[in-house]
Amino acid sequence: MDEVRRDQINECFAQVTGLLEDAHEIAVTGQSDRASLDELMDCAKALRQTVDRASAMVTVIEGLLS
Repeated sequence: MDEVRRDQINECFAQVTGLLEDAHEIAVTGQSDRASLDELMDCAKALRQTVDRASAMVTVIEGLLS
């Protein structure tokens, strides 16, 4: 594997790590007993978007590896 592609893969893994950290923060916010139903829905939507973005990055990693 060439160095450029390896660097791209490493960057993708770093992006996935950041997105998973974001997802964790969103999930913790959603655990708040004081959150309204609207706030919980916003958390659920944000969590779905973040997880979808992480999943898309995994697809990119798989493509770089094939």
